Amino acid sequence: MKLHFIFNDKGSIARLSITPADVDDRKGLKSPIKDLMGKMFGDRGYLGEDFFKDLWSQGIQMVTKIRKNMKNKLISLWDRFYLNKRMTVETIFVLWDF
Repeated sequence: MKLHFIFNDKGSIARLSITPADVDDRKGLKSPIKDLMGKMFGDRGYLGEDFFKDLWSQGIQMVTKIRKNMKNKLISLWDRFYLNKRMTVETIFVLWDF
């Protein structure tokens, strides 16, 4: 089972999606991101050129860390800050693991 959380800028859970473990991460986000705009911060599991193009056409900019074989691109300090906050959220979920 995979949980896909979407938080707002205040840290509250805005939307949630639960998928089986064998489902691609990008497919688990299709329904929760409808009618959203802005920036999304995720892990490397959400990387994919077609997925980025779909999000961009919807008005969403996806920010992730890059893989080793990718060219480095500069990101703003705010994007780096929120990308690090994503790691804080994952750490909290790991601590809740029973």
